Amino acid sequence: MVRASLAYQKVVPGQRIGRYISPDPSFQDPGDLCDVREETEVEIQNARLATEVLSWPTAGFELLQAPTRMQSFEDESEVRKAGRNEIPAVPCNSPWFPYRSSRSAPKFQTNTGSRKVYYSEVQSLLSEVLEKAGAKVERVMVFDHTIRSSTASGLNTLGVRGKWAGPATFVHADYNERSAPQRLQQLAQTPGYTGVLLPAEDVQKVLSSGQRFAFINVWRSIDPLNPAFDYPLSLCDPRSVEEEDWMNYEMVYPDRVGSRLSLSNRAAASHKWYYYPEMRIDECLIFSCYDRRPDVPRFVFHSAFDDPSARTKIPRQSIEARTAVIFDELALKSTI
Repeated sequence: MVRASLAYQKVVPGQRIGRYISPDPSFQDPGDLCDVREETEVEIQNARLATEVLSWPTAGFELLQAPTRMQSFEDESEVRKAGRNEIPAVPCNSPWFPYRSSRSAPKFQTNTGSRKVYYSEVQSLLSEVLEKAGAKVERVMVFDHTIRSSTASGLNTLGVRGKWAGPATFVHADYNERSAPQRLQQLAQTPGYTGVLLPAEDVQKVLSSGQRFAFINVWRSIDPLNPAFDYPLSLCDPRSVEEEDWMNYEMVYPDRVGSRLSLSNRAAASHKWYYYPEMRIDECLIFSCYDRRPDVPRFVFHSAFDDPSARTKIPRQSIEARTAVIFDELALKSTI
């Protein structure tokens, strides 16, 4: 367990919460949105040592032992190796992980072959894991990703290929009740990085019939020589969060308005935070950003944080693949 500071959202009476996001350096913020955070010290438990089972069905997140076929995320030769199903042997010279010197940034962001290989891998992995958990999966689609480094600045790459984002060091969930259905509709109108669209008729059927769908992130360290020491990801058990503390947060882009959830620190002392220290490339963390089904963990609030117990400050390099999952079941099951 560590004690660390997390940035919760501050309630400002009479003002909408959110921010403007624009690539134009001359953009003038109109000032009608408020984004004030409150640094709050909390306990963050080492999930590797947790006595209770933390799984996707019960907590909305789960750590998986999932070696990637990508031996690195750097060049096309590694993509060809991945195509031959070569699983990397990851040496371990400490209790959980390898620890060596740092290396240059991977080039996955601009490598189309890498994206196709890794996206396919994520889709297969997630489908298998969710099915084993008892879910009836109809379709899994990776629609985009973000590569982050703890040395990068800026939270949004705004679709610029090859650009890295910094860690998101504030408590949030990626969607809310309004933006999740909107995002699903958008995936039938505008393709993600894969260039693949969800069939419009399928999306309409899902939204009109009450069919279950979810957005699930798959988070992985991508440095083959070093685990994620710096600014690891923390996750809050949804069972410890009261819905009354959810706060809708607007994100105004030049061409659209998005929204997500922030969290008040009113009951921060009751929030159960966890993290998996020093995640390595052969592990991945899945967590629900939204689930339409009301009787499961629906929103997993999360935040990167400055870990005071980190053994070194070698920069964290990570990828988060975002997936849309459509289930072959209704979100609200009949009790008849």
